[in-house]
Amino acid sequence: MAERPAGELTIERLQACCAHWQRVLRLLDWEIRLAIVRMNDLGEGTLGDCWIAGLKQQAKIRMLDTRDVEGQAFMFDGDAWDWEITIVHELLHLRLSERDLGLKADDKDPRWIALERTIDILAKAFLQLGRWSHGAEPG
Repeated sequence: MAERPAGELTIERLQACCAHWQRVLRLLDWEIRLAIVRMNDLGEGTLGDCWIAGLKQQAKIRMLDTRDVEGQAFMFDGDAWDWEITIVHELLHLRLSERDLGLKADDKDPRWIALERTIDILAKAFLQLGRWSHGAEPG
């Protein structure tokens, strides 16, 4: 499997990762504020979220603090949680804005579920391609 970001998620690591993926995803014209928050601020089962002010091209991305992950088995589609996938996932929401698509976040709406699944697949694919290009083994 490709290398994953190890250790505690710091704001510096998050900012560097976000800046890299903003370049890759051509989101340099967006003003993005980042925060690392505890699970009780995000809600159980949420790894990150994104508030978008699309007309202003501004967003706030909140990421789950890795202290809340330690000792817990966060598994998604058979994979352990990788915070870099979460930041790419949230940045992809800026490109595939649910507001632009006429959707509201609703876990019962099949269109919302399809959007979330598509974004998740794309985030994993982008990350895997990025890691392969830096010499990580395919896996």
